[in-house]
Amino acid sequence: MSKKAALFDLDGTVIDTPAIILSVFEQVMQKQGRALSQDTARQTIGKPLLASFNMLLPNASEQEIEDCISEFRHLFKQEAGRRANDLVFPEWITLAADLKRDDVKIAAVTSKVHASALEVLDQTGITSLFDGIFCNDMVEHGKPAPDLTFLALEHLSILPENAIVIGDSIDDISMAKSAGVDCVPVSWGVNSKEGFSTLGVNDAVASWPELKTRLYQLISPQQRPKPIGEM
Repeated sequence: MSKKAALFDLDGTVIDTPAIILSVFEQVMQKQGRALSQDTARQTIGKPLLASFNMLLPNASEQEIEDCISEFRHLFKQEAGRRANDLVFPEWITLAADLKRDDVKIAAVTSKVHASALEVLDQTGITSLFDGIFCNDMVEHGKPAPDLTFLALEHLSILPENAIVIGDSIDDISMAKSAGVDCVPVSWGVNSKEGFSTLGVNDAVASWPELKTRLYQLISPQQRPKPIGEM
């Protein structure tokens, strides 16, 4: 095979967390006595919490931002724990098994800090499916900088031309392009297919079978993928 690593974003790509994230943002903002702009909040999904709250509370003090981040993590852990059985897209589990069967390494590249990423992955029971979990607090510059991709490739011993990034945000695409890595945008998370188009991205996939087809076209153009789940 010509491609040997699939680097997946988490929120909105592998785990269906955007609704929880928006709900928790709303709870935190209410405790601060602030109104929440849903449009602005959606734009923050997939970004580090520090950047998110700086966007949501541009005039807040450092201490207020720190308090909001702490409260967000506390509430998110509770909400994710309650919904853990329903958070992972079931199609991803099947796709991951298919990729592993074909000797493709699987990694998470996420704007979450490592402790938070492990919490939600452990809660959902999919930690063991990853060959590596690479997080915002493990690099100097998070998405859209290429650092997370380079870290993953280094640890997995994979060249950039042998990897693919899969994500639901413009930051994922920018990170991949900056690292010289192929990228497949998915439209079931933060951005719809139409939303990607308005941002100049016209190759987003809208379904899991379409994602698998695109991945295998990049992994091995000569290998025609079986339908998801077919052995």
